[in-house]
Amino acid sequence: RQSMFELIASLTKCSPHYIRTIKPNDEKRAGKFDSSRVAHQVRYLGLLENIRVRRAGYAYRQTYELFAVRYKLLSPATWPHSLTGDARQDSQAVLDAVGISADSCQFGNTKLFIRKPVTLFTLEELRERKLQDIARIIQAAYRSYSARRYFMELREKAKGIFAGRKRRRGSWVLYFLGDYLGLAHSIEVNRLLAKHGDTKVVFADTVIKVNRNRK
Repeated sequence: RQSMFELIASLTKCSPHYIRTIKPNDEKRAGKFDSSRVAHQVRYLGLLENIRVRRAGYAYRQTYELFAVRYKLLSPATWPHSLTGDARQDSQAVLDAVGISADSCQFGNTKLFIRKPVTLFTLEELRERKLQDIARIIQAAYRSYSARRYFMELREKAKGIFAGRKRRRGSWVLYFLGDYLGLAHSIEVNRLLAKHGDTKVVFADTVIKVNRNRK
């Protein structure tokens, strides 16, 4: 008796749903479909009436919060962040963005009702396409980041090969780097740098000739 009460208490806490099973034939053979037997089961289980009721009503119903979270990437007003912060307005923005007419859905107090299943299928298809676009954007960003990191590592290795004295010859536009005269160890140079608030010799070399073409 106590077990029965516990079972009833557990069932009352759940949201029950029903699964109807249809036998294709009475011989338990694979690949055989008895049309009359299946039609009898469909009529006996009342599936046709359920379908008629569902088609006359709304095929999909969901709270505004869950609907906005799932389909917010379909509208610029809700992706990546909501402009209003209201789930109902976000749901309306999503429907307007995908072109769903007002007669295809109904707004309740807490839920959105969609009349036709094809409307829901359209939303899911558009969502799948958008997810693929987002995945491509993420892949492109990661490849760009990986390439930059790779070339940064190559540049650091090149600096190590030249012991920090690599100079970019052939271009006066690019910065010159390196202490080619060893002035970083000069007491007079360091005293002069300290006087002007500098602490490091960025570039030092002997200039032989500079003409108007900077050559």
